[in-house]
Amino acid sequence: MPASHNATDSDTGFQGFVDSEGWRWLDVRGPGGQVLRFEARGTLAKLGLTELFFESVGRGDGRTRETDEFATLVPSNTRNPRAEERAMRVVVNEFMSLDGVVQAPGGAEEDTDGGFAHGGWSMPYFDPEVMGPVIFEGMSTVEALLFGRRTWQGMASAWPGRAGDPYADQMNAIRKYVVSRTLTPDDLSWSNTTLLPGDRAVADIAALRAQEGGDLLIWGSVSLVKTLLAEGLVDELNLMIEPILLGGGKRIFPEDGTARPLQLVKCVTAGTGVQVCTYRFAS
Repeated sequence: MPASHNATDSDTGFQGFVDSEGWRWLDVRGPGGQVLRFEARGTLAKLGLTELFFESVGRGDGRTRETDEFATLVPSNTRNPRAEERAMRVVVNEFMSLDGVVQAPGGAEEDTDGGFAHGGWSMPYFDPEVMGPVIFEGMSTVEALLFGRRTWQGMASAWPGRAGDPYADQMNAIRKYVVSRTLTPDDLSWSNTTLLPGDRAVADIAALRAQEGGDLLIWGSVSLVKTLLAEGLVDELNLMIEPILLGGGKRIFPEDGTARPLQLVKCVTAGTGVQVCTYRFAS
């Protein structure tokens, strides 16, 4: 087989182009049959599902076509009229197995804590025609991104090097917060990132949530989400519940004996069997 060639990824079914350095671009078929092309810059396992979703939308540079179904992220210096005149909400997006595990959905080496050996388990269940639009329909209300340390470090190692790409520029420009007990201000290499020290993070996030503005969106960040759920500081859960039992791993739900009723706002079923469900806490 030649060093550079067209290929199909066996896990996801994405079609793309491979050279000696790995995947260079991938085609994802979006709603209505249009093809969204984006650069992969390496292996799918290294890229991870979260970055894959982020980069597959809203580029407008000829390499990916914008659609109404794939909403673009609002740059941090642009005030979003739909985000005004309401308090910020903390919104959590998670890939989740049927037994509640959220650890390492996007890559084998993403998080091996506790000997977790199923990294990348979510990849075979990605349905771009259903999951892509659902994931991104709320992105236009995002005020800032909120991360735990591990998730932030993974993102911070990927996005700054992609400056010049329209969507990467949005990711680099938007306001970001990272909760950590070990990072220092000197470690904040990703632009527009503010450190929330771990010992006062709950109070800081509660103060942010009380301000007017758009959503504080969290991807992954298992320990942070678990803490915020226990403190009653999460407003919405977007869970992509996938038809697999992992038998153990990290979960986001508190185990403190407290009942927390939820309301199912909507649920969409992907062709791969994923239930994409939005929950809000019952009043």
